[in-house]
Amino acid sequence: MNTQLVMDNEGHIHFVQAGFLGNMHDAVSFRLMEPIGPGRNLDLPPSAKLFLANKVYPDGGSLLTPVRAGQMPFLNNRDRRRARRFNTLLSKRRVKIEHVFNEMKAYKAIGQI
Repeated sequence: MNTQLVMDNEGHIHFVQAGFLGNMHDAVSFRLMEPIGPGRNLDLPPSAKLFLANKVYPDGGSLLTPVRAGQMPFLNNRDRRRARRFNTLLSKRRVKIEHVFNEMKAYKAIGQI
């Protein structure tokens, strides 16, 4: 079973949706996510415009994903250094989400519907 989770920079969970089939790609699960209740958004501040995501999601729109290794050779040295720095900073932010998933699995909070 796949679960989608939306957290803010301070580690507060704003939205969790579980129940996606385990063989479903994460990007498909993200497209199928339903906001909390009909006609409501994810209850994020109006200034929130981007979601940090890992590399399995398509880049663009509201998703900010790391620069892929296949893209690096096409960058000049300065942009390559910036891309590596960006990837490092993105990983440091995303680790909070991975820790929350670990705790949810350890306490079987999302083990079944």
